[in-house]
Amino acid sequence: MAELGKMMIVNLLGRRFGLKSYMELATPSTGRFYFQIDRDWFDPVARMMYVTPFVFDDGQKIDFRSPDEDISGVLEDFRSLGGAMDISLVDGWHTYATAYRDLREFFDLLSDGGVLVVHDCLPESREGASPRFRIGNWWGLSYKAFLDFVLQTPSLDYFTLDCDHGCGVIIKNRVFDAVLGQDAPGGWLPPRPASDLVKRWLGTSDNDSAYDLFEAEHRALLRLVPADRFLSFFSDAEIEQSRVKPPEPPLRKPPSGGRPARPSLNTRLLRFLNRKIAAMTDQR
Repeated sequence: MAELGKMMIVNLLGRRFGLKSYMELATPSTGRFYFQIDRDWFDPVARMMYVTPFVFDDGQKIDFRSPDEDISGVLEDFRSLGGAMDISLVDGWHTYATAYRDLREFFDLLSDGGVLVVHDCLPESREGASPRFRIGNWWGLSYKAFLDFVLQTPSLDYFTLDCDHGCGVIIKNRVFDAVLGQDAPGGWLPPRPASDLVKRWLGTSDNDSAYDLFEAEHRALLRLVPADRFLSFFSDAEIEQSRVKPPEPPLRKPPSGGRPARPSLNTRLLRFLNRKIAAMTDQR
């Protein structure tokens, strides 16, 4: 069985639902897999990054860039181009304010029937679910923002895949049972959380009490679906198509004399800064 991750989920759902336009929302530490998007299927593709200094360059195009947590300007730029999208990966900064804002803004940008794939919805420890950045595994309050959003937004359906730190899947103005395909058995999707559980969740007064309830009831709250069950709805051909390999690096001939050219001082400085930025903002 294939190992299921966030980019593979995007690729599978894009082909199955006929979703063509793709936008990714990320930071320097979460946006490292943009090259894995299935460009044989998606067109157009774009990437929006924030907390991203202008010296940052990972070798992949950044269409919309913000140096800090504010994305209002780049959202306006996107909308001014007639921006809308069919599917998006939302994998931003993990404070509650940024995570909830990212979901609200990108859900608003979705076309009807569009899909959001949301990373880091299943923290593995209370320490890693800290509201403030910590070195090491940091899922932050992404899980809380995700649940608050899906449980308070009536115009969506959702579930969460038990893989890759928890990948939430949201669809706008449609129901997953009606669109995943005839091969999906009835009852594959866990029921929505009971009203009393939703009320208890929305009534939590602080992050500690929210995590206590999440730890006890996360399967019901997230509508958690095993990865192998989800993959069973797709053919071997669809799974193989979703595995996009990284591009081959260009072949460079050494200069005469046989020794490779030493990178320029500017190139070495830029590489050093990029490594420092990635280390400082590494959320996991």
